[in-house]
Amino acid sequence: MLSDNERKVKEIEENWWANGGNKNHMIRDAGFSPTHYYILLNNVINDLDTEIENPDFVRRLRRLQQQRHDERFIARR
Repeated sequence: MLSDNERKVKEIEENWWANGGNKNHMIRDAGFSPTHYYILLNNVINDLDTEIENPDFVRRLRRLQQQRHDERFIARR
């Protein structure tokens, strides 16, 4: 089950592109630091209930997370 803050993060992830595409602004308006936001986002991605409710959402975020990981790994070589 998601906390209130995790639900806010999920809402931002679902809607940031429709609100002018300024995700950082939405994160700050919600009262999160970027670090705290991404910690909460990882919790959302790993929440079983969220995956059951919205598997496409979770798969998309996991795919993006893996792409960023791969890019960082390649850059370190």
